[in-house]
Amino acid sequence: MLSIPFVGYFLPMNEDLRATEFKVRVSQDLRRQIEHAAKANGRTMNAEIVARLTWAFEHDNPSPDVAAKVLRVTGSGDVVEQRLAALEAQVRELTEMHATHMDWHLARDES
Repeated sequence: MLSIPFVGYFLPMNEDLRATEFKVRVSQDLRRQIEHAAKANGRTMNAEIVARLTWAFEHDNPSPDVAAKVLRVTGSGDVVEQRLAALEAQVRELTEMHATHMDWHLARDES
């Protein structure tokens, strides 16, 4: 089985990948980006598109292991939500302080 390297990731080239033709329209700019990336990675444009789509779908839904690591890093969802609420309250307070400060300056300038 032939594998195509993709930044530490190997895409197996098997019969399933060669069996289906799929046509897609892209802008000229996107086509140029694909051509550039394919050359840089030593692949055909088709192989570049397949590698990137495969990678995107595999990383679209993180595995339970990844979710567990994220929770270990961030803490429980409740802790994150509490921290977010505290930060939002600080932003509101700073916004109000700024508005009060601006009102004071405007009132001072008018007198």
